[in-house]
Amino acid sequence: MTVEIPGYDVPIMIGNAINPDWYEKLKLIAGAVGGGAASSAGLIPQNSQTGDYTCVLSDAGKHIYLASGSHTFTIPANSSVAYEIGTTITFVNTALAGNVLTIACGDTMILMNGAASPSFGNRTLANFGLATALKVGTVAWVISGVGLT
Repeated sequence: MTVEIPGYDVPIMIGNAINPDWYEKLKLIAGAVGGGAASSAGLIPQNSQTGDYTCVLSDAGKHIYLASGSHTFTIPANSSVAYEIGTTITFVNTALAGNVLTIACGDTMILMNGAASPSFGNRTLANFGLATALKVGTVAWVISGVGLT
């Protein structure tokens, strides 16, 4: 008896017979441990951008990457894109010196920087900076990172 595991959406073949029951159970197990190979391996998928960009629902759990220039990336208001509470979006700026990434938010954004009191509003991410935004309420995000002001 041979077992072949073809592409993700193709049933498992055992010998010459299709066994969809095993396939469905394996899909269920994969979902329980992280939803697929990429997330279970600890990967954060990349969305590379070259200009101003407004995040979309499918950016949840990804890192938005800027390689050049000064641009603005925006997390839209909850009324436009309703991310689930607990959603994270990471921002990476590898642009050359002097190029900054502005991170704007249509809802409340709170900078968590270890200060006695938080600051609110849009953030600036310096070149070679990295920051992660975490949705903590219906219209509230916290953001923290390196090179973030």
